Amino acid sequence: MKLTRRNPYDALRWYHRLFTRDSVMMLVILTPIVLMFAGVVTLMRLTRQVYLFDPVLSWLIPATAAGIGGLLAALMVFMGRTQYRSTKDMLQAFGGAACLCFMLSLNTPECYVLMRDGLQTEYAAHWQIVHPGPSRGKSGRCEAGLRINSQSLNRALTLCTTDKEIARLRKPGMNSLLITEKVTSTGVQLLAYRFYASEP
Repeated sequence: MKLTRRNPYDALRWYHRLFTRDSVMMLVILTPIVLMFAGVVTLMRLTRQVYLFDPVLSWLIPATAAGIGGLLAALMVFMGRTQYRSTKDMLQAFGGAACLCFMLSLNTPECYVLMRDGLQTEYAAHWQIVHPGPSRGKSGRCEAGLRINSQSLNRALTLCTTDKEIARLRKPGMNSLLITEKVTSTGVQLLAYRFYASEP
């Protein structure tokens, strides 16, 4: 049996083929993008139970940030080198910066409500189980919805839930619902809710 001697430089060649200059640059570019999207998804989950007094702020602030960021990027291209002053390049810079600023500023008002101290309040709310529940975007709709009348917001809210979860929380005889909220000047954070048996 003939033994072949392994070249110790084979592993080094494989390393150089894997970590080329292009692959390293791609990794450097993609890493902050992935982290940014992960942060946006995390913030969306954290602010799911936050409701603003003026819902328009949820889109007005990101749209304003996108417009300002896009205009600044287009202005930087216009004031840069001569070969990069074409209308196409400025539009590309505007679009890229606008999308980035829009994503980074999403849920900014809701995060402000989360971080700010507020007045904690409890009250008994009228409630109703509705089918189907509120929309979850592209993933469809919730199985059921718990519709409550928020006294702090002066409007109805429909919370995403399931029939199994309602059956677990609501025991026989529990016909009343107690809401716990944190109220700030910008919005309301729903802290908890529980069913309880009201006195006859």
